[in-house]
Amino acid sequence: MTSTQKLNKCTESDYRALFVTWSEPLHWLCYTLTGDEELSEKMLEAALEQSLKGADQVFRGWMMSWARRLIIKACIHNVQPWKSPSGARTSTRITAERGFARCKSGCCTESFGPCPA
Repeated sequence: MTSTQKLNKCTESDYRALFVTWSEPLHWLCYTLTGDEELSEKMLEAALEQSLKGADQVFRGWMMSWARRLIIKACIHNVQPWKSPSGARTSTRITAERGFARCKSGCCTESFGPCPA
């Protein structure tokens, strides 16, 4: 890796500043996805923690996109919109029509990469 590439990588302080500067739109995204104020705060904190863990792996130009991705991922993981209120999973037919394939345990879609379970 060249020195220019290293200089373009994020630092933890870059991400902390991003989450402070853009706190309102990031919070709005969390709340929009969860519909719950308390849960949205937790998801925002979780996304910040994940951002700090991998800060040196992200270029500065991609910081905001990466933060949004982590927020969306955390919200989907916790809200689990593919489950109905009764806990039953959506039908395989509907899932297949939308272009998603479930992992073998049924906990996630394989379109986002390998199952973490």
